[in-house]
Amino acid sequence: MQLKLVQQMATESSYLTCSGTIVCGKETTVFMETLRELIRGSRSVVVDLGSVTRMDCSGLGALALAAGEARSRDKRLVLRRVPGCIRNMLRLTRLDSVIEIQEQAEAARADRESAA
Repeated sequence: MQLKLVQQMATESSYLTCSGTIVCGKETTVFMETLRELIRGSRSVVVDLGSVTRMDCSGLGALALAAGEARSRDKRLVLRRVPGCIRNMLRLTRLDSVIEIQEQAEAARADRESAA
């Protein structure tokens, strides 16, 4: 399944909903460029990975680069609805220690607070 990205903007946050595959090639390039653009324009970037069916090491690399760029600009990169296989890769590579991952309850609370 081809990568599909849907962007939504809020006051200080950007939301990126991803579906399909994030693998080496055009998908990863588009994913990284979109993340960079959102990081430059928002205080916080929330990435929903719930509909991502596959991610390889280049997708993980894009997330690591985006996390570094966000940190260097004093901004937040947050992952939501991370599928089990991707969560395992983040844990095995220890990227889960440098990229914020929101659990479902946290995400719902954050959404309510930003809507208020």
